[in-house]
Formats: sequence, C-alpha cells, structure tokens
Amino acid sequence: IRTSNEVLQQQCQVNGTIIDADNTPLPGANIVEKGTTNGVTADFDGNFSITLANEKATLVASYIGFATEEIMVNGQTNINIVLVESLVGLEDVVVIGYGTVKKSDLTGSVSSLREEDFNPGANASIDQMMLGRAAGVNISQTSAEPGGGIAVRIRGASSVNAGSDPLYVIDGFPIDNSAAELSNANLAGIGTNSNPRNPLNSINPNDIHSIEILKDASATAIYGSRGANGVILITTKKGQDGRIKINYNTQLGVQTVANRFNLLSTQDYINNINAIAAEGGQGVKCTPEQAAAVGAGTDWQDEIFRSAMLQQHDISVSGGTDKTTYFASGNYFNQDGVVINSGIEKFIGRLNLETKLGKKVKLGVNLSTSQIKDNNSTDGLQINEAAGPI
Repeated sequence: IRTSNEVLQQQCQVNGTIIDADNTPLPGANIVEKGTTNGVTADFDGNFSITLANEKATLVASYIGFATEEIMVNGQTNINIVLVESLVGLEDVVVIGYGTVKKSDLTGSVSSLREEDFNPGANASIDQMMLGRAAGVNISQTSAEPGGGIAVRIRGASSVNAGSDPLYVIDGFPIDNSAAELSNANLAGIGTNSNPRNPLNSINPNDIHSIEILKDASATAIYGSRGANGVILITTKKGQDGRIKINYNTQLGVQTVANRFNLLSTQDYINNINAIAAEGGQGVKCTPEQAAAVGAGTDWQDEIFRSAMLQQHDISVSGGTDKTTYFASGNYFNQDGVVINSGIEKFIGRLNLETKLGKKVKLGVNLSTSQIKDNNSTDGLQINEAAGPI
C-alpha cells in the first residue's frame, strides 16, 4: 500500500514557456504527456503548467508550422521549450501554367501529385494514376474494357450541353483530349461499339514526373475558355547531369471475372419451363430434344469469358552533363479483356532532350510517338444477334 507522500513524490508539476527561435511566444501550442491524454495548451504569453503522473515522463510539444519536439523531464520543474519552424513542403515547386511557384507562395486551388503519390501497379493511362489521389477530382470509368474511356470531373460537372472534361497540358503544350468514337462495321445487323476510347492512352504513365490540377478561376485566366472545366498540367521526366541511369520495370498479371451468374442445369431448366406451363403460365412444354436444339446445357459464360493476361515492360535511360541532359524511354503494354476479342496493345517511345546555350538561352525537344491497337468487343443495345456477347 502506497502512502500519500509516495504518490506526491511520483507526481511532478512542470511550469514553463514555449517559444520559437526568435523568442516569440507560441500561444495555443500543445503540450502533452507522452503516451497519455494528459495535456494543456499555452496561454497568450506562451506559458503553461502541467501535472505529470511521473517525474520521469516525456513531454511532447507541437504547434502548426513547427516541428514536434520531445523533452525528457527527469525531475525538472521548470522547462523552456523552443520549437523550430518546419519547412517540409513549403519549398516544393508547383507548376501553375505560366511558370512555377513555391507551394508556400501559392494562392490558387491546386492539387499537386508526385511520383510517390501515384497509384501503383500497371496503369493503362494517366487517369488511373490519379484515381482517388486528389481532393475535388472525381474520376470514373465510362467503359470497363481495356483502354475504355474515363470521365474526369473537377469540382463536379460545369456544363449541361457542352463538355465537362478538363484541359490537359503536357510539358506546356495543350492536347486534344476529346474522346474518340470508334465503331465497328454494322454487318448483318450486328451491334456496334460506340464506347469512347481514352485519349490519354498514347502517353506512358511511367514517364510522368508530376501532375498539377488547377481547380479554380486561375485556370480560366491562363488558358481561356478551354480551362473552364479545370486544367491538368502534366510534366514528364527529364534527365539529370551525372552518371547514366538505366531503369527497367516489368509487371505481369492475370484478370478473371469476379462474379458470375449461377445458371440452371439442363434438367432444372426443363423442369422449370414445364412447371410454368402446367400452371397455365406463358411457358410452353419443353422436351430434352427441344432444349438441346437451342443450346441448353451450355454455360454461355464459359464461351465468352476467359482468364486474361496483362503485361507491361518499361525501360528508360537518362543522364547528361551540366549543359545537356536527356531522358529516353520505351514502353510496351498489352492487356487482354476478360471478354474474348477485347483488349489493347500499346507501343510508346519518348525522348526529352534539353541543352543550355549560354546563360540565358535554353533549347529543348520533347518527342513522343505511340502506336495503339484497340480490339473492341461489339456492345449493341438490342437483343440476341444484334447485341454484344454479354
């Protein structure tokens, strides 16, 4: 049994002041006993007083814009805490259209994504890299087939009759991001495929260095009416002076249908049709021979679905000197669809070259080329032979 004197000896009251490097008090700073919910806030003059359960406890001091500090008490009753400003993120450079600006000086509504922020995996397009990574940016896939269109909405739909897609600017050059409408020949009443393709399929996602998303009126001020739905600024990778760097990345995967319909067997199908007919319903009595004649017993899901392979190979070479830098890459992407006769195959090459001509002149060339092979399954809106396989 502990006496009251022993309890008082274990407890410790600490008084102190919390300031910054310029001896300016930090009112509202948080001081918490580590590992507990016991904490106080500093007053207007930066003073605080806290009673600790143990004289050997550790104090954790924090304040917005400053690095968190941990202080061992070790029996001290008066502690002055100095917090140092945290510059993490404030010196990051953000692309804003006309140039670049430090994040600490940025006033517009901008989301900035770096390589470490992108969605990992074998992404078929840039849109998939941004999915769920930027606040106020809604990305949805309009067609689930490989290479299918993706709708990007920045702060919601901004137009009723006109388009709502943002403007894409790659390395300073606006590109035509209108979705291509591809249709197969309508032969003998077979359905057509009017699903739009993704215009960004021609860009290798592994070549992207950063993405900035302009959400507010500053986008319109820079790019005019084309930026009314927001602007997505894409910066590709550049070479750096130093040794040559060679990177190779490969990804392999298998896709399968997650859920399938549980169909009746041949005998179950015959029994159900006959039961409906016996009860005076719309059914007509069906014999096993009639069922076999129309393909009963065949699970048509087995006929159209498959285990689809996905593979991606990416290689890049970069380097340079203090005057000239280069980045070259090649990408091969092949994704089969889980529906037979659907998929996409891409060959993409890029060369970014930059050289300094004196102190004030810089010359650069960004060259990108791609070949895309789309294999689209028919997807009509009618029934039977005039519709798609699904």
